[in-house]
Amino acid sequence: MAWNTQLEPNTVTFRTKLISTLGSTYSPTPGSKDEPPIVNASWFEASAFCIWDGGRLPTYAKYQAAVLGGDEQRIYPWGPTFDPARLALLETEQVGSHPTGDGRWGHADLVGNVDEWLLDGTGPLPTPCNDCARVGASTSARALGGWYWGEQATSYANGGAPHGASPTSGFDRRGLRCAR
Repeated sequence: MAWNTQLEPNTVTFRTKLISTLGSTYSPTPGSKDEPPIVNASWFEASAFCIWDGGRLPTYAKYQAAVLGGDEQRIYPWGPTFDPARLALLETEQVGSHPTGDGRWGHADLVGNVDEWLLDGTGPLPTPCNDCARVGASTSARALGGWYWGEQATSYANGGAPHGASPTSGFDRRGLRCAR
């Protein structure tokens, strides 16, 4: 699939798309929309943004490592028990609104604010897997992390099962996080 056909032709039309879509949290000017995560971007747009910003989308393996606290193998980013006060459950909230839900290394909102695009396609990881990714996987679906607030966040224990979506779709509960 040619990337150019999946991206808006210029910054103006991309900004217009982000501003005008359902549940928009984006504004090109400073103000009340500075703190919520950007949502409604497709996988292609999220990936292009991270590249522009000097990073990339995280792999599922890296995202999983952050959620589980590396060798601590936490059930949730914050520890062993589910606590709804540690995550957004009813709507998309400002990034970092629930600091008691932060992961081992300070990553905010790893569960329960918005789904986040990951670099990988969906499907099984190669075995053995040491910092691997499903980059050769089908592009018909791309992996997501985070389980947005409307989903069953309790199913994300131990990182949850990977879920995915069409890489061309944006959604008001789907955002991005860049890795470096």
